[in-house]
Amino acid sequence: MRGVIHLLTAGLLATTALLGVATAVDEKSILEEQKKHVTPEEWAEIEELLAENEKYGRSPDLEITVFKKTTFNRVRALVHNAGDGYAHVFYTAFHVQIDNEWKCFGKDYFWLGLRAGRSKWAYSEPFPYEAGTYYCRAWADAGNWVQESNEDNNQAFGWFTFY
Repeated sequence: MRGVIHLLTAGLLATTALLGVATAVDEKSILEEQKKHVTPEEWAEIEELLAENEKYGRSPDLEITVFKKTTFNRVRALVHNAGDGYAHVFYTAFHVQIDNEWKCFGKDYFWLGLRAGRSKWAYSEPFPYEAGTYYCRAWADAGNWVQESNEDNNQAFGWFTFY
């Protein structure tokens, strides 16, 4: 039964990510999933941060401040929370444009979320396509799970050469 519930939750999270919408019901499911990936002590702290967001009207604002290629044929993005509130779990997705279509080559989940004013690196998987120069995108909160004060600054773009 637990496996079925986990599959249903994963399906809901995937559907939310595809549709790019989040509702109160979705947020509850997302937070339940987050709770599975952190310690009880971490979860208690997350609940406090979420309560502070609610009490003081704080909102996160995720943005990518640096986007560059690393060694090992990967890219990384520095995700910064420029808002005044905690951002619960989200993921940063990495895409490459091939034949005018965005193809995903990695997601990096921030299971602990991101506090206001803090930054953290997100990493792609190793580049899975043929060697060459490609137009790429890093997208913080690609599933639109976090309600932010500014939803228009979550992406960064760049040309990178992969070997």
